[in-house]
Amino acid sequence: HYSVCSVGTTVNVVLLFTIFTKTPQTMRPYAVLLTSMSILQTISCFTSMMCFPRLVPLRSSVLVMLSGPVLWLNTDWLSYSSYMIMMHGHAHYSIMITVCFSYRYYILLHPSPTVKETTILSFLIYIPTVIVI
Repeated sequence: HYSVCSVGTTVNVVLLFTIFTKTPQTMRPYAVLLTSMSILQTISCFTSMMCFPRLVPLRSSVLVMLSGPVLWLNTDWLSYSSYMIMMHGHAHYSIMITVCFSYRYYILLHPSPTVKETTILSFLIYIPTVIVI
């Protein structure tokens, strides 16, 4: 788990660097969505590595046990927060997959939106996930 999350975090940081330095002008609107996804995945991988949740079935419930490095700090608030950030990332990631697919379909039929429009879309898509928290 730690190795997968470490690799995921590192690869997403490299992807962010690549997006900022190598994206061609014609791909800038889609790069906004890629940046959003990459930031989301970086944070999700990092918090997953830090809290390392384990799900334990308990009759009709599920108990979440955290066993990662966040426990070394001995604060319940930080443990809970890192777990919630991780879960928030997973939920929003599912939404962003749909948005990215829809964007690619949209540009097949219409002209590509501007960077500003894509940025606004990215923030608007993020609002429902934040409200749920």
